[in-house]
This record gives sequence, structure tokens and C-alpha cells, in this order.
Amino acid sequence: LVDRDGKVKIADFGLAKLVGQPASVTLTNAGQVMGTPHYMAPEQIERPRDVDHRADLFSLGVVFYEMLTGELPLGRFAPPSQRVEIDVRLDQIVLRTLEHERERRYQSAVEVRTDVEAVARGPAAGLEGAVEAALGTVEETVEAAAEKRFYLHLDLAASRPGWLVILLLAWLLVGVAFDLGPLALAGMGCAMLGLFFVLVRWRFGAEAPEATGPRWRQRLQGCVFGGLGLLALLVAHLASFERGTWHYTPRFQRAGEGLDLGWRANDVLLQRVGLTRSGTHTIVEMDSNHWLDHPDALLRVHPALFLGLAVLGLAAAAYGIRGRGLAGLRASLPEASVILGLWFGSLFLLHVATWLYRGFESVKVQLVGVREAHGSADDVAQALYAALIERGFEVQGEHHGRLVDAPSGADLARVVVLKATPGSPFERWELTWRGPRRLQPHLVLRIVSDLAGARAAIEVEGGLVERSGPEEGRWRAWLDELLAEATGG
Repeated sequence: LVDRDGKVKIADFGLAKLVGQPASVTLTNAGQVMGTPHYMAPEQIERPRDVDHRADLFSLGVVFYEMLTGELPLGRFAPPSQRVEIDVRLDQIVLRTLEHERERRYQSAVEVRTDVEAVARGPAAGLEGAVEAALGTVEETVEAAAEKRFYLHLDLAASRPGWLVILLLAWLLVGVAFDLGPLALAGMGCAMLGLFFVLVRWRFGAEAPEATGPRWRQRLQGCVFGGLGLLALLVAHLASFERGTWHYTPRFQRAGEGLDLGWRANDVLLQRVGLTRSGTHTIVEMDSNHWLDHPDALLRVHPALFLGLAVLGLAAAAYGIRGRGLAGLRASLPEASVILGLWFGSLFLLHVATWLYRGFESVKVQLVGVREAHGSADDVAQALYAALIERGFEVQGEHHGRLVDAPSGADLARVVVLKATPGSPFERWELTWRGPRRLQPHLVLRIVSDLAGARAAIEVEGGLVERSGPEEGRWRAWLDELLAEATGG
């Protein structure tokens, strides 16, 4: 039909259906198929009672194809641009309306109109007359069809060894990004998340499963769980570093460690402040900052916990990206195992390679310094606190107490214990071909003073460092400089 404005309108396709009625209510005899065969949607022939408005959109696609080429789309038909000289991007509107599965077609006439109007606003693409004015140019691809073709080619081109090499190179770039700082690492994290998306599509893309929800929801779920999984993997590595590496092992990492003055240097510090002990001594704490009050408390949790969270997070991301949620969990376990195996297996191989490169564990020596000072333990601790902050350290624990003679109960000395480390993991560690290398030590400082606050002694422990390594001499000189500044000597 043509209205007064000259617009062409399709009135109907010759069939009607009662909407909102029980399946038993029909307008035709049982099993009867009605329609013009070459213009009928597949479900209209196979399941006459299970037909909705999307069958009309299929018929519209047949009309489009016939209008453009002069022929019907029968059998394995070629896209319109291969039959006539038109813009190849016009194929997508026609092919989408002719999808065999109605879920992959346009879901409403409004979508068809939107694409046609978008085409009409663009430049002409080789058609003449009314068709040229109406269709014009159109988006080059529809997302679903493009993804299907892309991952089909990826499935043919990539293999498990190929992916292993790609992931090994990606992990190396993560190490470089870590050394460059948090912004570079965040950017590389986004790139790794995108690579994980491609890896998941490589395994699941060939199946092209039906999604259980909107595509944006699948991607959001994949991004959230994938991001959490990668973050847990980073924390697992940092927690492992803090427990000790091939060339450095911190001392007194757990809560309360380093507070007891029954250690080996007890007598040395007491003698430096003019005291000697005759019996058993102990410390009675008066005020103490608990280790869980500091954000770095997470790094003292066992790395295996965060590694497990990383596996769970990335597995959930894989099912989210696939778009089936947990519906096909059992059937998808082999593919998920391949994905996680490649992801974590490549990382494990990189760790093995760094271990082979550096050889066996190095021999370590204890980093210790002792110095006398004037003033009370609290005053010296305050000076040390300021010197540490000036050097970019954070004091993660500050414990005040008194040394008590157990038999008599008399106070012998004042005691302060400080625990300090560089404020950021990026200031503590760098990643090298030999593995993680510590940049600055973790410090435990004990300050003891007499009750009068006239004389004090300081002992600082910097952990165990590689013997004759570059850090040993440099850190010893650094500790001497720190103690000299804090004590004014």
C-alpha cells in the first residue's frame, strides 16, 4: 500500500494469530501449515503453533533480498553484494533478518527501522532510485556475526602451545609494568583481563551457546570476577614475597613477634644503659598497635588463600563471559580446565624458569646494628620515627613497655619496639630475571633506656640478606646513617 505521502507500507502477509489465547484455540485445522512457502520462516514450517512476530521479520528479509537481487534466497544463497554491485555492508541487515534461529534475528520491527534509517542518513552505496535513497550505507558488521567469524578463525589459527607462548610473553610484560609503577600495572591488568576474554572465547566460541541474559550483563560479570581474580593473584604474589625470597627474608612478620626482650642482645643493650640482670626479666606491655590495624595485614595471610580466590574468581569470570551462568557447568568443565590450566600453567613455567636462571638459594646473613643514644626510650623512638618517615617508611607497629625484674617486681628499664617498612609494595620490590628483589629492608628497632631517661641503646634488625650481595654492604651503611641521624651522632 502507498499512503498519501508516498510512503510504502506492508499491510499484512495474509495470516493472523490470536494473541493471549490458549494453545488449543486455533483458526486452522490441526497440523495445517499456511503461508507462501518461499516466504515462510523455518519455525512456521516446522512448528506452526510456535510462531510469533519474528516470522514476519524473516519474510521481510526475503522481500529485501528479492528486491535487491531479483531472486529468492533459496538454499545456500550468496549475500546480495555478490549478486549485484552494491555496498557490501548492506548484506548484514538482510542476512540478520534471514537467520534460521529466530533468537539471532532482529527482535522487533523497530530495530529494523532503526538500522534502515541509519543507512538512509549515510552516503549512497551503488544503488539507484528508491533503493539507493532508502538503504545507503550501514554498519559494516553486526556484533554477533562478527564475533562468530572472528573466533572461528582464532580457533583455526591458535593452539594450546601457541596460547602458552602468548601468555608467557604477557606475564613478562606484567613484570615490566610492576617495575614501572601502579598506573602501568593497572593498565597491564586491563590488558590481561582482555586477553582472558579472548582465551575464554577461543574455548567456548565455537559452541556459540545461547546466552541466558543481556550481553552487557555477561561482560560486566566477567569484568568484575575477572578483575577480582587478577587482584587476588597479585596479592598472593606479594604475600609470598613478604614471607621471604631467594635473597632476602624479613624478621618478625607475625603479630607480637620481636616484643620479647628475652632475645640474645638483651644483656648487650642493658649493659649499654648501665644495667645488669640478675634473674628472669619480662616485658609488660602498656600500649600496642595491633598488626591488623595496618592495611598490609593482608600480606601476612598465607598466599595459598589468595591463590584459591584467584582460581575461583577467574573460573566465575569464564562462565560469566560465556553467558550461560552455571547452567552448563558440568558440560563446560573440560573447557574451563583448559583455560585455567593455560593461565596458571604459563605463570608456573615462568616461576620455574626464574628459579633455574638464578640457581640454588643463596647463603644469608643477619643484618643488625647497635648504637647508644642520650635520652629516654620514648624520645629516641620519636626521633627514629621521624627519620623513617623522611625516608619513605611506614611504621606498622609501635609498642611501649617496661622491663620488670620478675622476683622483685621492680621496674628496670623502659622499652619501645618499632616495626617499619617502605610504604608501598612498589617501593619494596622489583621484579628481575632472577625473581623478586627487595629494594629496602623490613626493620625491627628496639630501644631500651634507664628509668631516669638519661641513657638509651638501640638495636635494629633488618632481616636476613644475601651474603656478599650488593644489598648487604649498601643496607649496612644505610642503617648506620639512619641510627646516626636519629641519635645525633
